Amino acid sequence: MKVLVESMPFSDETEEISFFKYQKPMLLGRLILFSQDTQCGKPASAGRNFLDKIRERLNKRMQQDDEKKRKRK
Repeated sequence: MKVLVESMPFSDETEEISFFKYQKPMLLGRLILFSQDTQCGKPASAGRNFLDKIRERLNKRMQQDDEKKRKRK
């Protein structure tokens, strides 16, 4: 988009304002929507899996600690 804007100068200030106020946000919004749509179909990243494993371990430890406390009573 930057190359396009630089290669085609605006005829006047109102055209430039209109582009940056209305057209560019619309194009960027569509780009964001498209990238989110493509991300939905991808499997979870390795980092996310790693965090899930840590969360599971912490939950197990907390459950074990709770069981130990119950046995003491």
